[in-house]
Amino acid sequence: MRLLQVLRVGCGGGIAAVSTPTVTRNADGRLEIFAIGSDYNVYHNWQTSPGGVWNGWLPVSSTINAQGSPAAAINSDGRLEAFAVGNDGIVYQSWQLWPGGPWSDWKQLGSSLGFNGDVAVIANSDGRLEVFAQTGDQVWHSWQNQAGVDDWVDWYSLGDSVALQGQIAPAVGINSDGRLEVFAANFQAPFVQTYHAYQLWAGGSWSEWQALGYPSGSSGSKVGYSVAVSSDGRLLLFTVNNLSNNISFWSEATPGDSSSWNTIATSLNFQSESPIVGVGLNADGTLQIFALSTDGNFYTNAQTSPSGAFQSYWYNLYRP
Repeated sequence: MRLLQVLRVGCGGGIAAVSTPTVTRNADGRLEIFAIGSDYNVYHNWQTSPGGVWNGWLPVSSTINAQGSPAAAINSDGRLEAFAVGNDGIVYQSWQLWPGGPWSDWKQLGSSLGFNGDVAVIANSDGRLEVFAQTGDQVWHSWQNQAGVDDWVDWYSLGDSVALQGQIAPAVGINSDGRLEVFAANFQAPFVQTYHAYQLWAGGSWSEWQALGYPSGSSGSKVGYSVAVSSDGRLLLFTVNNLSNNISFWSEATPGDSSSWNTIATSLNFQSESPIVGVGLNADGTLQIFALSTDGNFYTNAQTSPSGAFQSYWYNLYRP
């Protein structure tokens, strides 16, 4: 069955998940999701086989007092690495000691700049992980000097040409030509407009921030973004429409070409006060999205075929 089997979205021991279910994929094709619990520790849950049943929630590592939502990506050697912003404004990192193995203790990444909200991470075309976080009205990034090695460049700003809303976290994707592209929000009450910046060449310098407009029928988005790449190489950006509380997504017409906003219609009301959309790529090439409804449950939806339309119904993933 293409859709993931139903799981309980609780973190174990009576701990509820309070953040976006961030999704990544292991080297063997198994999806793994990460969330922050109501005790502000970071938890994870994973498929026991590609497309199979779920293990259940466990803490990633030692306890940290985290905020926002965590992020995770796979290193060039197959090890997953997770990142989260602490309530002290520091970005922390933890990694598998070997692919599928136990996790390291949490460690501070770079300088303390007073980060807030979420953190985003992606692998460059050469395998180096790059992390994005936000302070006030600027987005910052840090990256590995060498793929898979715990040696990082300290934080650099992506520029202050646009006053970005610090409570709406950035999201990042990689284009079919290897260039990274980051998305953030510009808040001018009552409007929230989406902006993006991108590498001018793979691994190279960055463009200025440019506007992408608003989801259709909305004055903007109150929440953060999740970005994914479809099986045909197109970037898709997901958020919650703050008027209808439906999921809206921006998608390229073709890889690197003009883009537009679309909506996944549903009778469900998804929460629009925190970033709650997670996206993963299944082993069969379909995108799967996860979102938190106002009823307190997580729901999931998947494309009917690789790069195809999303289904008209949502599966309930429940809650504790």
